[in-house]
Amino acid sequence: MIYLFIFSSIYELNGVKDALIEARAGSGIASVNNGLLNPAGITYLNRTIGFTHQIYYDFIQRGNIFYSYKAGSFSFSFPLQYLYTEMEKTGPNNEKLGRFSYLFLAPGICVASHIKSINMGLGINPFIRTSSGNASFGIVLNAGLIYSTPIDSLLLGLSANNIGYEIKPFLEERSIPDIYATLGVKYSGIEKFVFFLDFETGIENITFHTGGEYHFSFIYFVMGYQTGMESLKEEGPLDPLSGFSFGLGTKKIKNLRINYAVTPSLILGTQHTVSIFFELWKKDSL
Repeated sequence: MIYLFIFSSIYELNGVKDALIEARAGSGIASVNNGLLNPAGITYLNRTIGFTHQIYYDFIQRGNIFYSYKAGSFSFSFPLQYLYTEMEKTGPNNEKLGRFSYLFLAPGICVASHIKSINMGLGINPFIRTSSGNASFGIVLNAGLIYSTPIDSLLLGLSANNIGYEIKPFLEERSIPDIYATLGVKYSGIEKFVFFLDFETGIENITFHTGGEYHFSFIYFVMGYQTGMESLKEEGPLDPLSGFSFGLGTKKIKNLRINYAVTPSLILGTQHTVSIFFELWKKDSL
């Protein structure tokens, strides 16, 4: 199962989100982001450096760093995603054959602009992965938009992700990208509360992601839930916390923001995510 999980997710380049999005169970296609969730979301950032690291089910380290800035009517983001793990090789009779490492790197560029009430963005992410002397590389495209509706405080988001091609296969056959589209809403019309709801459809399934934030002083209390986690469970009862996420976020404190998320899982272990964002502009220029 571990091999299948890693090697089937090579096109999941936007899988590493910031901690606030992770705490909302992946919802937020209509919100600000570093371009990995929806490239149109970078229009809300300017001269921002961000770092996200995730301890993914105890044995996988993954994350991203990015820099964004605006030039005229265009916004740019330069993300670099990474994933690293070491695992034990086993033979047909469960005999140990030593350890092997797996490294995944994906630099990219996102470009976005806006026309009246619509923000549009495109992300290009070449990738390379290596393991046990083998290597592969390819490219993936993400595209999206965010629409400010006539209804006050209501945003709509739409994205198409993982439109990719493996130029040099890792194995003899090329991996099939997990192409999917997401439609989502964000509503912030209730004081101190923000709500998110995303509908994600892939080749084989549809999942729902919903989350909410309660803003208290300079802290966000965040919670989310997503469907589809039962598909990862092979046998036995489903963990009652499966699908839920929780987290905390901070508003900007001297141009610095820190977010944290925890996603409990009975299958492979609890997932922790930390994000740090630093805005380079001076306070008096805002």
